[in-house]
Amino acid sequence: MDSATGRSAPQATRVSRERVVVPPPRHLDVTDEELTAYFKGVVGDSLAPAVPLVHQLIDGICTSDFSALRRRLQGDYDYFGAAADARSDVAVKSAEDLDDQELSFLSEFTQLMEASQFRMLTAAEWEAAQAEDFLFTLPCDVKWEAMDTQMLRRYWSAFPAGRGAVPAEAAERIMIFQRGAEVATMQGSYFLLKINLLISMWLLQPLYALLVWVMTKLKIRDRFLPDAPKGLAATADEDPVAKAAAEAAAQAKQHPYSTSIERRTFARVFPDGMSVVTQIHKKVKLQEACFKDVVVLYRAAVPDAPAPANEVDIIQEANPKFMQRNIVLKQFRGIPLADLEMVMPEKKIFVPPKVFVEMAVTLIGGLIAAFSTLKAGHKLGLDWGAAKTAITLFAGRAGQVYTSAMAQKMTIEHAMGKMLYNRTVGSGTVVLNGLVDSVCRQRVREIFVCYCVLLDSKAPLTAVELDQKCEGFLARQFGCKIDFCCEEALPAIMKWGLAAEGADGKLTAAPLPAALQKLDSVFDSLYDFKGSTKSILEGASAAASSAVGGAAAAGGAALGTVLSVARRPGPVTAASTSPAGGDKSGKGSSVFRRIRRALSMPGSVAQAAGAALGAALLGSDGGGGGDLVSAAAVYGGPARVLLQQNVTAATPIMDISVGGVLDEQMTELWILQCAFLVFFMQCGFALLEAGTVRLKNTKNILLKNVIDACVGTIAWWAVGYAFAFGACEENGFIGYHNFFTSDVPANPGLFWATWLFGWAFASTSSTIVSGAMAERTKFRAYLLYTMCISAFIYPCVAHWVWSSSGWLSAKRVTNCASGEFEPLISGTMGLLDFAGSGVVHMVGGGAALVGAVMLGPRLGRFSQDGHLVEFANSSPANMALGVFILWLGWYGFNAGSTQCFYGCMPIAAQVAVNTTLATGAGGLTCLFLAVFNGNPGDIGPLLNGILAGAVSITASCAMVQSYCAVIIGGIGALIYMSAARLLVRLRIDDPVDAAPVHFCCGAWGLLATGLFATKTSTEAAYGYAADWGVIYGGSGKQLGMQVLGIVVIGGWSCTLSALLFGLLKKLNWLRVPKDDELQGLDYAQGIGSGIRGGCFPCLPCCQS
Repeated sequence: MDSATGRSAPQATRVSRERVVVPPPRHLDVTDEELTAYFKGVVGDSLAPAVPLVHQLIDGICTSDFSALRRRLQGDYDYFGAAADARSDVAVKSAEDLDDQELSFLSEFTQLMEASQFRMLTAAEWEAAQAEDFLFTLPCDVKWEAMDTQMLRRYWSAFPAGRGAVPAEAAERIMIFQRGAEVATMQGSYFLLKINLLISMWLLQPLYALLVWVMTKLKIRDRFLPDAPKGLAATADEDPVAKAAAEAAAQAKQHPYSTSIERRTFARVFPDGMSVVTQIHKKVKLQEACFKDVVVLYRAAVPDAPAPANEVDIIQEANPKFMQRNIVLKQFRGIPLADLEMVMPEKKIFVPPKVFVEMAVTLIGGLIAAFSTLKAGHKLGLDWGAAKTAITLFAGRAGQVYTSAMAQKMTIEHAMGKMLYNRTVGSGTVVLNGLVDSVCRQRVREIFVCYCVLLDSKAPLTAVELDQKCEGFLARQFGCKIDFCCEEALPAIMKWGLAAEGADGKLTAAPLPAALQKLDSVFDSLYDFKGSTKSILEGASAAASSAVGGAAAAGGAALGTVLSVARRPGPVTAASTSPAGGDKSGKGSSVFRRIRRALSMPGSVAQAAGAALGAALLGSDGGGGGDLVSAAAVYGGPARVLLQQNVTAATPIMDISVGGVLDEQMTELWILQCAFLVFFMQCGFALLEAGTVRLKNTKNILLKNVIDACVGTIAWWAVGYAFAFGACEENGFIGYHNFFTSDVPANPGLFWATWLFGWAFASTSSTIVSGAMAERTKFRAYLLYTMCISAFIYPCVAHWVWSSSGWLSAKRVTNCASGEFEPLISGTMGLLDFAGSGVVHMVGGGAALVGAVMLGPRLGRFSQDGHLVEFANSSPANMALGVFILWLGWYGFNAGSTQCFYGCMPIAAQVAVNTTLATGAGGLTCLFLAVFNGNPGDIGPLLNGILAGAVSITASCAMVQSYCAVIIGGIGALIYMSAARLLVRLRIDDPVDAAPVHFCCGAWGLLATGLFATKTSTEAAYGYAADWGVIYGGSGKQLGMQVLGIVVIGGWSCTLSALLFGLLKKLNWLRVPKDDELQGLDYAQGIGSGIRGGCFPCLPCCQS
């Protein structure tokens, strides 16, 4: 800050050909959270809560002020941006009006750039940029004629100050703003670039100098000699005396936080040819100053004559009036000073020096070849054939030269376009909005820092001292060395009453409570139309009260009429249903529940209740209170009885906030809908298994699937839910709370929804087993193992992984008062199984595998030599329909595991997409592998591949990116096919491949989570991320935790299933007799055959 003026004038960037001295930035990069956290510690514990409130109020006031600036800029730019032709008033505006609008926009835009700490590019900076290139790979010049001159000419005429500092050639064509600087470095051998530079220095530059000398002697240089293309002209030297004087003068004014950047461009590292030769094989380190942000504003020149009809140009397709007025606004980031030309809209590209040599060598070679051909023809007698050959040879060489030069030019254009694309931040309104937001955030931080530093000061400060104290504070506490400017913040601080100025010109901060109160008053006045609303309401209070009372009575009568008419039969006319008032905010759901209740009341009571309801609704909108109880007290006893049920004077009609009534009810609805989808999967399993088995066992397998839901319901109600969840701080192995739903909470909605969702999962786990043991299991065995899985085996695993007290749970809570998640093994997330690859599918799949092994294969499934005998499926149509139903239900299975509605839909959407991708990838992988192995494209592998992909993604569906879902689904299909072949080799008969799909792919799903889970998605799904997938930088502990989960769940499920099925086998309760199996369980159990009428036993589908 200038101590004389009290203004903190920005220092200019000092640029020379050797060095760039950059003043410290003014942009405050410290985050709001860091600032508030620091000052909370400064003010002490008692006042710490007030600090973030002060920041929030400052932010709200500044945001309101800058919203007006945003609207003005946007409104002006709408006339000249890409969407100008969408404005209905553009066509009717005169040229003079548009000129004024344009001038207004440019004036406010330049002020915005100044407030954003941008500076217009100076002539010195442009001269330094033109002097040389950072690399020798982008030889180009600017096509100034491609930019319009009229717009900026009018601007400089109206605002001439500052025009002298900008480059003369750019002043009327383009505005270039730059902010901040950083160092760009590159290192490499750059052998071809060195060859280019050597050719330029030792061959092309001397030739060009000779050409200049000859034309100067002939006095025709000014008429015929153009400017030298880049790479041919030598770099001019600066006057050392003038340069030293300028550096000394600038050094005296340099800010202590300024940065000096040495320019080590390619041409500067190699000043002559010998330096190139001596370092031809050495690595080179280049360094150049980079502008952090560059913004350009220009208007493209529109040609006077229309383009030829055979050329397609955007100017012909758009309205010429709008195109002639179109203002182009673009922002770039990280542009090297020496390559600044790349941001220009149109450029002339030159070929590198080595191409000139290639052209010369090629042409000389062509001339020699042509001359040799003509000479040989002359000795033999000149003929036209020899001449044609020579001409053709020379023309071919010339064409080769031209093609090579054009190819080089196109390569350079492509490289430049790619570089510019990668460094483009935005254009048009995106740039405008970004700049306004940046200025707003900067102003908030400046005001907040100024006030807090002044508050922390032990003595009053002048403006200069406050500026220096802020700079020292930021550098000391956050390492942020900037040129802090408080002149923009101080007026706001004084205006809002956050500080007072004494007679000596020193500033004293208001105490924090007083500052908070003053800011609150300022903020309230913003949304009270600067206090005018208050005066209007006070002046008209009596009239307003009378109007509200009359409207309430009329509204109540009308609403009462609606209620009484609704009870009567017959049509209701439009007049009878016109409401006099109503709640449009969504707060009246409890009101309308009472309306429905009132339909059974007598008409007089309904009218009294309607009057009360109308008064309450109108009062809530018109400032009359909106309290239903108060309204009921006025309008009679019947209404009071109706309205006082579950309503108190302090209770709003409906709380729609997150965590409020509506949030809870939407969450309950979401969980219920997903539970319905999961239960609908029972239909899918039933159809899939019924279509897979032979016809003689169809009704039997359907019966067992239906019984599964019934048995699972009772088991889950009695003990399953209690074992699975229980209460906080219970046993880590098993829950023991709420048997038979004996302890329903006071607000039971969420409890019942969660109970139903868990029941659907438990039923799914037990249903998996039925397919693997189909066509040979006794009915009593099925009842017993379904009961055991639903009541104990599955609930225990669910408790480990999903309960708040489970030892494997990612949401394990050891202290219910704090509610903090503390996994058993530090540095991990516990077992990450979002929707049940392990908890549901490995449990069911493990039991299915053990059951298939204990039962043995179906009769006739394997031949004497061990080969598999194919059994015909009873209905491929049922199989396909069943899998489609399962696919649909899987969306409830996975997306429903979010267990919340508000704030969780982005996660649910990601889960649904990942589920879809993995499922599709699994099906295609299995189909392709089947065809690749020489099998026909059958539906069987495709259907099981779909299920394999779905099972594989279930654990990680909320924690992986979409392409990872495809990989996980594809690998899951490979694992399924390998496991299915292994079972066949081991002569294990699994009719529906339940074990390979659910057990093996479930294990892969858990393992994949430890590989592919990302930190961001894990935080979004669980609220924290102690570790994540190793592929994305995880420590590997989580992968080990996933392996532990696979071992524990697989061991638990298989061991208990083996004990259960072993006991049943010992009691001879497991497998049906041989005759019953051959005959078919439908016939043997007397429930009627599933064979259609007219179906012959000789058909393969009916054979045993």
